[in-house]
Amino acid sequence: MKKTSKTLIALGALALVFAARPATASTDKAESPAAQASAALNYGVLDLRAAMMNSNIGKTLNKEISDKMKEDQARVKRDKSKVDGMRKELAEYQKTAKPEDFNKKFESLNTKARSMQEETIKRDDMLNKAAGAALAELQEQVRAAAAEVAKQKGLAAVFPRDAVVVAEERTSITGEVVDFLNKHGKKITVNWTGGKKK
Repeated sequence: MKKTSKTLIALGALALVFAARPATASTDKAESPAAQASAALNYGVLDLRAAMMNSNIGKTLNKEISDKMKEDQARVKRDKSKVDGMRKELAEYQKTAKPEDFNKKFESLNTKARSMQEETIKRDDMLNKAAGAALAELQEQVRAAAAEVAKQKGLAAVFPRDAVVVAEERTSITGEVVDFLNKHGKKITVNWTGGKKK
């Protein structure tokens, strides 16, 4: 019992010594528990979307995708205009044509319209897959760049910005990742045709 009492007294004295010790040699003001935890965690935070959008390879890729989608939208608009023109022509033709002749032309128009619609769906699917694959490749380059930056800074982990509720600005490595991509990133070629890459 006496041995236990002496041990408790010794631990209490030790706790008082650590409590009285200043956090740093230059100041008597102790760091907050949150600040101490932040320093101990040794992590980085990456805004993945910002890195993908602001790096040079990301800007080039996003412009290419945007231009391609605009081009496709213009094509869809032209196709719709053609179908509308054929419908108006058919409506005028119906006024003077025999029923059997009108039905033939009506079926022909429907066949063309369905074919154009199927082609549009097929083309949209191909473009979306190509853009998705290219963006996935860009994301992998961002992740590789983040891993290299983390290695250089001696970080134990890097978390995506969307998964972090609150983080100090000093934990962000987004700018450094963008700089790394601008120096070492590889140009991404989008496979718009859907064929195998050489």
